[in-house]
Amino acid sequence: MAKTASVPCAALSLQKAWLTASGLLSTTVVLEVARLLVGMTGIVALSAGSDGIDGNSPAAGAVVDSTTWSRALEQGIDPRRALDDFDTYPLFAALGDALVQGPSGNNVRDIRMLLMHVQTES
Repeated sequence: MAKTASVPCAALSLQKAWLTASGLLSTTVVLEVARLLVGMTGIVALSAGSDGIDGNSPAAGAVVDSTTWSRALEQGIDPRRALDDFDTYPLFAALGDALVQGPSGNNVRDIRMLLMHVQTES
C-alpha cells in the first residue's frame, strides 16, 4: 500500500521585468497570483524588487496566499479594480502584506517565490 507524504517545495524566479503601464510590477504580479490561489491551501507567493521599492510605492513587493483576495474584499477593497488600475500597493498596505524595507540602492533583479507542499506517494 502506497504512503502519502507532504513534501515542502519551492519555485524561484529571478528576473528584471518592466511594466509598460504606470503601475507597480511586483505587487501587480503577486496580486494576480493571489487571484489564482483562491480556494487552494498550502501555497504562499512572494514578489519583490531588489531595489527595495516597487515603482513609486515604498514597498519592495508583497506576499500572498489563498486568503489574500477574500481578506481584501472583507475590508471593502476591490482587488480586481486594484489590478485593472495598476494600483495594488494600497491593498497590500491595508492588509499588512506589503514588504517595506526601504531603498537598497541596488537594482539587479526582482524575485518571485512560490512555496508549497506537494503530495507524494511512496
